[in-house]
Amino acid sequence: AMGRRQQVICGHRQREDGTMMEVGNERMDILLDIVGQRTGAIVIWHRFIEDGKRIIHHLTEAGEIAVRYLGTDAERQAAKDAFLSGEARIFVSNPKTGGVGLNLQGDCETVIYYSNNFDALDRWQSEDRVHRTGMKRAVTYFDIVARKSVDRVILRNLRAKKSISDLTLDDIRKSLSASD
Repeated sequence: AMGRRQQVICGHRQREDGTMMEVGNERMDILLDIVGQRTGAIVIWHRFIEDGKRIIHHLTEAGEIAVRYLGTDAERQAAKDAFLSGEARIFVSNPKTGGVGLNLQGDCETVIYYSNNFDALDRWQSEDRVHRTGMKRAVTYFDIVARKSVDRVILRNLRAKKSISDLTLDDIRKSLSASD
C-alpha cells in the first residue's frame, strides 16, 4: 500500500490492465527546476522503473542529455562512459542497480533523490558513488519530498538508521582509541 501511494506522489500509477498512467507532474516539475538551476554533472536516483522512464523522457524534452544505467552490461558501461566523459550531463539510475561499485566522482557535485526506498544501505551506497574521502569539493544532495506523504516516513526511517549507525561507529572508534 505504501509503495502504491509513493508511486502516485511520483506522478504515475498502474491501471488494472497493468499499463502505467501519468497522474501528475509536480515532482517532475521540481526535479526539472533543480536541474535547471545546477551547473555541471548530476546524478539522479529513483525507486521505481517508471520513475526512470519518466525522468529520462522529461529531461530529454527539456533539452538535457541524460543516460540511464539499465540493461545489459554493455548498455550500462556505455551509460557510465557517456556520463564520466561529459558526453551526458545527467546519470539516472536506481540505487539497487547502480548504487554499488560504481565510481561516478568525476565532476559531479549534485545528487538528486527523486524517490527513495526504505533500505538505508541502498541510500548510503548510492551517496558514496560521487563522494569519497579526500575530495576537495562539496557534493549537494537533494531529496524531493511531498508534504504529508510516505516520503517523510521513509526519510525519517533513513535518518534514524544513519544516527544509529553513526552512534555505533563512534563507539567503535572510541573503544579503538582507548586501547592505544
